[in-house]
Amino acid sequence: MSLGEQTPQIPLLIVCAARYNLFERRPYWGEGKAFHTLLELRPLTKRESWQLVAEILKLADEIPIELRELIITGAEGNPFYVEELIKRLIEDGVIIPDEETWQIEPQRIKEVDLMFMLDLIE
Repeated sequence: MSLGEQTPQIPLLIVCAARYNLFERRPYWGEGKAFHTLLELRPLTKRESWQLVAEILKLADEIPIELRELIITGAEGNPFYVEELIKRLIEDGVIIPDEETWQIEPQRIKEVDLMFMLDLIE
């Protein structure tokens, strides 16, 4: 018996997160339960990823297309990865944050692109 079945009269919210491959092993998980709702989170589209990048880098005057493509391709639709890649680009000196405007060093983008590729291979 599950917790939801034991406490139907008590207002209770249980949030569970799982990768989609859970349903490969347990395809009927949660089905048939009145208290169960499945919320499927899909990867961001390229447009949504670009909007997230633009929002995070809104203090930059211009975002070079090479930088945008590097982030969007590397993140593969995962918003957490978008944020982490931008943090990494800040650490690597490609993006230089400031209180008023952020600077982007376009000449460093090619160097970082090679570093990302090496990280993926390792």
